[in-house]
Amino acid sequence: FFKQKTAYEIGVRLVGSEMCIRDSMQAKLGKQRIGIDLSSALGPIDIGFENAFIKRPNRTYYEGKLDLETRELPQEKNLQSLWRYQGVANLGYSFNYTDSDSMTIGAEYFYNQLGYKSRELEFYALYQQEAEFLYLGEQYLAAYLRLPNPFSFNNVTWLFTALRNQSDETTLLRISNSWSIIQGLNADLFYSHCLGEYGEFCFSVPEEYRSLVEVAAAVPGQEGAARLLQPQTISTFGVRLVAEF
Repeated sequence: FFKQKTAYEIGVRLVGSEMCIRDSMQAKLGKQRIGIDLSSALGPIDIGFENAFIKRPNRTYYEGKLDLETRELPQEKNLQSLWRYQGVANLGYSFNYTDSDSMTIGAEYFYNQLGYKSRELEFYALYQQEAEFLYLGEQYLAAYLRLPNPFSFNNVTWLFTALRNQSDETTLLRISNSWSIIQGLNADLFYSHCLGEYGEFCFSVPEEYRSLVEVAAAVPGQEGAARLLQPQTISTFGVRLVAEF
């Protein structure tokens, strides 16, 4: 149902693909999961839904406020006996823009009840090493445009994607290009750029919380806190060669 791609390969299918990867790990982590997947066509438009209810997530959840001036910290919330919902809805439409060339456009919405409504709680969960990127926010929006073999470029596919975390208002824009060099050998090139103050896709430690992380990073065994202090990455460029045998 969802096209399987590596993480951050494409924006709109990213969340759905990652959910599929996670589902295969549920039994190992001792989670209980009930899933309902639906797909259909409404004329030329493809419509799809993925719904999952998860019980006993294998991590701590936080709620409340993070305010160092008043020494108010988020409180742990026990989710062991609660069912939490994750759902994806997507639309896709393919059409010809010339007699021999086509494109596909699409959009996707992801609701994640295991995520957080604010960037402050996202940061605190990362600081406590009780969260990971791509599952931080409660709501995500995505869109994509795919151009396979446009015009006279018969061995090239272009993909333009945008993925937004609505909860912390950060966005990841990406352009990727897949080029068939010879039969069995492909070159993948991509450029990504993040927009937003700080959050999942433009992560950096806010100055008001930096001392908190620096203290934790100085403690042996707190590699997770030390990683949060790495410089913010705004743009990324990459090249990958893929050989098929």
